[in-house]
Amino acid sequence: MAVKIENYFKDAAFEYEQIENDIRSKMPQGLSDEILAFVQVKTNEAMQNIWNIFQSRNNQLQQAQDSIPEEYTSQDVQAYYQSFFRITNPSYIAADIKRVLAFKELEQDYYDFINTMANGEYGELFHRYQYPSSFFDGMRRGITLDIQKLAESLKEYTDSIGQHAIVVDSVKSDQAGKSLIKGGASLLGLMIGVPFAGAGVGALMGDNSEERINKSIQKVFKSWDLFNARIHTFINELEIQYKFAMIAIYGSTLLQVHHQFKNLNVQFDELQLMKPAYSLTLTNTEKEKTREWIVKTTNGIQNLLKLKKYRQAIQVAAKFFTIVKNNPVMARTVINDQQSSMFIAHLFYYTAYQEALLEEYRNGHLDSFYQTSNYLFQEMFILIGEQDMQKIGFSSPSKLIIRMIKESVRRNQIGDLVIFHDHMGRVIDRIEKQHFYEGENTSNNLTKDMRGLYAARLFLMDHLHPSVKQENPLSKRDWKALIINDKELNQPDAFTTFLKKKYWLAAVWPWGNAPFTWIGAHKKALSGVVISIGLLTGAYFNSEEIYQFAKDKIGFGQEQTQASTDETTNKESISYHITTEFANVRSAPGLSSNVLFVATMEDSLKFLDQQSIDEENRVWYKVENQHGEIGWISSNIVAERNS
Repeated sequence: MAVKIENYFKDAAFEYEQIENDIRSKMPQGLSDEILAFVQVKTNEAMQNIWNIFQSRNNQLQQAQDSIPEEYTSQDVQAYYQSFFRITNPSYIAADIKRVLAFKELEQDYYDFINTMANGEYGELFHRYQYPSSFFDGMRRGITLDIQKLAESLKEYTDSIGQHAIVVDSVKSDQAGKSLIKGGASLLGLMIGVPFAGAGVGALMGDNSEERINKSIQKVFKSWDLFNARIHTFINELEIQYKFAMIAIYGSTLLQVHHQFKNLNVQFDELQLMKPAYSLTLTNTEKEKTREWIVKTTNGIQNLLKLKKYRQAIQVAAKFFTIVKNNPVMARTVINDQQSSMFIAHLFYYTAYQEALLEEYRNGHLDSFYQTSNYLFQEMFILIGEQDMQKIGFSSPSKLIIRMIKESVRRNQIGDLVIFHDHMGRVIDRIEKQHFYEGENTSNNLTKDMRGLYAARLFLMDHLHPSVKQENPLSKRDWKALIINDKELNQPDAFTTFLKKKYWLAAVWPWGNAPFTWIGAHKKALSGVVISIGLLTGAYFNSEEIYQFAKDKIGFGQEQTQASTDETTNKESISYHITTEFANVRSAPGLSSNVLFVATMEDSLKFLDQQSIDEENRVWYKVENQHGEIGWISSNIVAERNS
């Protein structure tokens, strides 16, 4: 015969401890701490609601007592008695108890929790734990298992009121010659106010009547104090019962889902139950298997490249890259040397192509080199730096980038270098959406590690606007390294001249401009902390002209919208400036929309009197810059400009 759910509440503290030990022993500490903290929060919220209901009555009694003047009359006492019996009316108390202990929200809150969690990866597993209404009915009965003790205490208080009513009736009947009230004490207790509806108590007194009523009212007060104490005891006991219910409902479910996930070779990596949300990682066993597979695969790619079997290396790297990309949990999991699977796969995918492309360039297959290089940077969504390539023993990324630049010069297609801005745009969009992969460079100064990309950006700017003064974020040493890479090709051209000019400028003004920074060192997945990518774009995205050029050349972004309506024209103009060094202005209110142009701190953005809220509750403003370009910018990174 099945045990009734409510029977588990007979020793709720013991049962709670059993489940708590189960959770702590079978889940990592960070996860178990989050579950137990969530259970405590749910319990605190429910108990606070109950305390508020009962405390409200005590507050009303205190106010009634405070209203009695120091020199009071019998009428003041009578007014207090009437307030007291009105506030402590047992029928009102019974209604409050019934309402507050119904716990109607118990079932719906859980279903909302399950349905939200089911939106996560492999979240359909949560739907297996949709419990029937009878389960929650049993939980409610278990939580209120001690309600009888409270009911008995309330009955005792009701009886005391009834007894007092009989005393008052007796006094009245002695003077009026007949009894005014019929019925038992408990019944009378539910008729509060009737005995006191007439004259004041003083008018009823005779002989020992005042003493009799005073003794009787003191018994009522004492009975109320006992009931009030019983309420406090009951709520303290109720807290234990409710806390057990929460861990039984939520803790046990999460523990079961944790086991189910492990059958799929994944497990909870982080829980944020107040949202609620979660992230997954590979199990330790699967992580070790994946590590072995990745080491074997990357070693194979490296050996193929050393043997100059580039086609086979690309085939293996592409398959490796595809497998990881199609498995998001694997992609995020940190495998080796604080590097995620996705970063490793991306690194070796790029390396295989880079080494093959450098060989193509050496062999004079320039059409193939140029087309495939452009394809590669269209595919990439992670930055690969100098140090990344040094660690695995292959060529500097600057070598490939410099050859792409020089080929664009030879073809008189320098504008094609906008491909690097497009590459950076994908990186920015991804990180703005909190999709960060361990292994990506989070150092405060990326200029040395990304000097090839810097050079491409600055060269494109110099080509488009040779008269415009540029920042010079690279050091003399960085420019010297680029010059050496260029000199190896023995093909002097416009880029060679540009490098020398920048080198000497860096020598004259070694401090240059402050290099951009990426303050992503304090990253946290699903935590609400967004990696600050606004500064990442520093030397890449501080020019609207590049984006205008990109739009003209490859249809980058969307068409500009028309000017604001006559109604907004008549309003007082509001202008904003951005609060970060650089900021994306987008084609629509949302991080998934295209970047139309990039604003700097010097830009004045005119507010076009339109706002919108995206699905993540982020507020966006429609703005226009001084060049007439219109787009949407997040309100989180702007402030009103003082006129």
